[in-house]
Amino acid sequence: MRDEVIDILRVTVRRLALMRAAEAGAVTAIAGGLAAAAVQAAWIIAPRYPLAAAGVCILPLIAGVAVIAPARGPRPWAPWGGLLGRARIVGMENRISVVIGGTCIAIGAAGIWAVQAGWYEHVSKALVAVAIIPLAG
Repeated sequence: MRDEVIDILRVTVRRLALMRAAEAGAVTAIAGGLAAAAVQAAWIIAPRYPLAAAGVCILPLIAGVAVIAPARGPRPWAPWGGLLGRARIVGMENRISVVIGGTCIAIGAAGIWAVQAGWYEHVSKALVAVAIIPLAG
């Protein structure tokens, strides 16, 4: 009886970890979509105002730092707070915030670099979103 209960608990922990990983992937894809929207906005204004376009790409950087910065304590404003707040897997919430914040930081930095390199002249803004969102997920 004891072994059966332990086996059931192990299977439940694995399922819970997989579910949390899938949720984290979905939230990261959403964050990537928002960051891609900022890069697309920068792509639109880049031909006329390249410095302002680079400034728009700073927004995902700021958002990424804001997600990573409060690594300790409760984050009621976090979109996954309700999901991980009740059934917490040790250390998973901090790892998820680092992945989401790192994704936003990477997209923002790549957007700044791409705008300053002049990629907006050669790459369609639709292709930017089509490439960024699946990579973020």
